[in-house]
Amino acid sequence: NGNSKLQALELAVVSFYKGELMNQLIRYCKGYLRLRLTGNMPERFLNLCAANQIFLWNLLYDENSYLLTMSIRDFRRLRPLCLKTGCTLHIVEKHGMPFFFYNNRKRKGFFIGFLLFGGLLYLLSCFIWNIHIDGNHANSTYTILAFLEQQGIHHGIWK
Repeated sequence: NGNSKLQALELAVVSFYKGELMNQLIRYCKGYLRLRLTGNMPERFLNLCAANQIFLWNLLYDENSYLLTMSIRDFRRLRPLCLKTGCTLHIVEKHGMPFFFYNNRKRKGFFIGFLLFGGLLYLLSCFIWNIHIDGNHANSTYTILAFLEQQGIHHGIWK
């Protein structure tokens, strides 16, 4: 009985970890910001964020200010809340693909090479490169390969 409880706990931890990894991947693809919140009423600001369904994570109190993380989409909705509470937000760090693409927008060769690589990989995956026969007890490998050749199936054919 104790062993089954331990297995259930391990399963819960693994499923949470997998879910957290998926959340991190989604956040990275959409982009997120690390911000410093200062002002007279930061607690009111945080309560207004909760009331407006603005999702915050990694919230830490640090020397008369709060450090928090949020998505780019939610960051664009904060101006009225900052004006209402008298708080100011300063961007500390920017993370994610939107910022990566923006910072590397002049490297067109990199992106063209990446797209060409993906296209070439897709094109090459559309061909049959190897025919390997296993478990042939009734017929010999040569007989099966000869039959496939008669049917027009050979190395390098389009799938």
